[in-house]
Amino acid sequence: MLNIGLDFSLFNGRLGGTIEWYDKRTSDMLYTYKVPTPPYVYDRMQANVGDMKNTGIEVLLNLDVIRNKTFNWNMSLNLSHNKNEITKLSSDLYTTDRIYTGDPWIRGASGVTSHVVEEGRPVGQFFMLECTGIKDGKYIITDLNGDGEISDDDRTYVGDAQPDLTFGWQNNFTWKNWDFSFFFRFFSKKLVNTDPVAFASGTSNHIECGICRGKPGSFYVKKYRVFIKKLVGESVLTEIGDFFMKRFHKFSFI
Repeated sequence: MLNIGLDFSLFNGRLGGTIEWYDKRTSDMLYTYKVPTPPYVYDRMQANVGDMKNTGIEVLLNLDVIRNKTFNWNMSLNLSHNKNEITKLSSDLYTTDRIYTGDPWIRGASGVTSHVVEEGRPVGQFFMLECTGIKDGKYIITDLNGDGEISDDDRTYVGDAQPDLTFGWQNNFTWKNWDFSFFFRFFSKKLVNTDPVAFASGTSNHIECGICRGKPGSFYVKKYRVFIKKLVGESVLTEIGDFFMKRFHKFSFI
């Protein structure tokens, strides 16, 4: 791990802090790969192949807002941003192009995934159908490959679950023999909102495959219905789209 930092102190120690940049590499991550039989006895084997890197910056500031004989107020601020990336999934012996993951664990969605693990992408990469808006009370789903159907081939990258920013704010007060402190923490990220999916996942609430209505690359799908079900021969494909994603902001207080 490479870590470069700068510590500073100004105004007779009333303002100080640290700025750090880091580059952390993780190697030999474990995954169960498909292997040929023969020569192997079983068609699955665990191997330490994957690599990942995290780079980011962290900032810490300390400030004595008030400092005298009877009353002191000290404030600390910390901010951090991290960039995550999968750098390797395959070797000469064990290979995979993409790992589908993120089962929503909802009735009617067996085998459905919302994420992929892929080289060049972060952990928590969403890979779903793309919703470009709502028209006439119906979702507009993009037909990316232009084949006139909505299927697995139309899934795409729609953001990731990595926080954009993590922020903390600490305050400490002392007055004579009394002390008081509070702490705020905030972060912002994307997530799949499974609550409406779960509530609308009954058999009667499944939506049929959207029908293209004159606009190339778009399908209209009924509002508030959850899954896109498409009959392919005797099987049913069930998908979940990014219209159930939302920006999540968490603000906690201690």
